[in-house]
Amino acid sequence: WATFYCTETLKDLAAPVSDTDATAAWLHTLFDGDAYAMCPGQTADAWATHYALRTLLEVCQGEVQQREPLYRWLEGLQCANGGLSWSAEFAERDVADTRACFYGVMAARALQRAGLPAPAWDRTRLIAWLQTQQLADGGFRFSASAESACLWATYRATASLAELHALPLDAKRCSDWIVARRSG
Repeated sequence: WATFYCTETLKDLAAPVSDTDATAAWLHTLFDGDAYAMCPGQTADAWATHYALRTLLEVCQGEVQQREPLYRWLEGLQCANGGLSWSAEFAERDVADTRACFYGVMAARALQRAGLPAPAWDRTRLIAWLQTQQLADGGFRFSASAESACLWATYRATASLAELHALPLDAKRCSDWIVARRSG
């Protein structure tokens, strides 16, 4: 994630991002045979795959070298409950999380912006799972096991829904909940 933030900030500042070929080559060392890990030799997860793909495709203008296993892995993130999980192993246990949804959805956006297809998720079920994470107070929780809403989960859920061209079930209540958390 640090590589993404550093290179993306340079790009945003219209400063040169030097040696993007070397950065892309390093990112390929993070591929574990399925998707991207945080460090070479580790196991892939949604967070690392998101940042690696965004850096590779958006900053370095590189290419995904192993598309078939990547898409199989991304599609395996969808849980039976419709949400996305951190890894296929977590998805098999039906452990969805709004943060994992965000990282998966934004990785899909990076692929699409590079002219590649989005993973073949059941978007209707993904949207429905995200929407059901909105609590009565208007905010969103990380997962069905969380008892309270937080701004981090609310941002991740609403940003994912926006990218999927959907809204919270009660957008006004969500907005009111966010405004109530502002100080001053």
